[in-house]
This record gives sequence, structure tokens and C-alpha cells, in this order.
Amino acid sequence: MAVTYMDRRRLPLQSREWSRLRQNREYTIVREFENERINVTAEWSGVVKNGKNIPKQHWKPFSLSVTNIITTDGEGRPLERPLRTPDPMASREFRTEQELIDAYEDILVRYAGCEWLPSSDGQGGRHFVERGNILVPPPPDAVDVRGMDEEAADVAGSW
Repeated sequence: MAVTYMDRRRLPLQSREWSRLRQNREYTIVREFENERINVTAEWSGVVKNGKNIPKQHWKPFSLSVTNIITTDGEGRPLERPLRTPDPMASREFRTEQELIDAYEDILVRYAGCEWLPSSDGQGGRHFVERGNILVPPPPDAVDVRGMDEEAADVAGSW
């Protein structure tokens, strides 16, 4: 089975260049999210298996990896260590970076407490709001309400 390589812009790559790009985390990771329930990674893999036999427009160089994080047993008791279970139904490959981002946002809206809000530009549409991502620190000027209940967070916070 022949392997074909392509960059994020869907341009062909030699295997040596692909290996170099794969080592650059900033290039390979498109988006990444984790909270206490789920880990989702949207990334450029750049590998197309059997690429010589598949038309280029059907190549899928992007992948979405979803891992469920299980923190309790079947009776609701906390586990000593959380279990990370890959979700093969939610993990998929995509042709374009935009398809990947759309699927990433959809998973987070459905399972991670994120949401789409109406766009404020007056043109209609919506924008994605990511909440609770422990992999990304909050902006330095954001109010820190971690550890507060929702009612207290409405009236207090620390900067």
C-alpha cells in the first residue's frame, strides 16, 4: 500500500519534509480541548494511505481524535485514576481543515459544554465559544472565577 503525503494546504510533500513538519506541534495541532469528561484533538496528519489509488479530492489529511474521560465506576464511585477511552465513533478523518474544525466544534457543543452564540456583527451567523478547556490558560485580563459557584461568580471574581 503506497503512502502519499500532503501539507495543510493539500500540496504534495516528500516524506522527509512531512517528517519535519510532524515534529512541529504548532503546525500539526489545529485545535485541542480537554475538560474532566472529554479530550478532543483536531490535527493535521498529512498521511494518505493508498493515495495512488484514491482521487486527490478524496484524500483526508486531517484527523479528529476523541477520547472519553471516565472518572466514576458503574455505581458512581470515583475511580482512583480516570480512564481514557478512545471513541472510535466520534474519531474521524477529513478532507479539509474547515471540515475538521466544524466537526471539532460540533463535538464540543454536544458533549463538552461549549456553545455557538449569535454573531454580533449584524450579518447573522454565529461564533463558537469554547469553555472549560484546561489545555489553554484563560486570557490574562479574564475574570478568574474558578472554584466559585455560579451565583458568586456573577458578582465577584479576581483579576
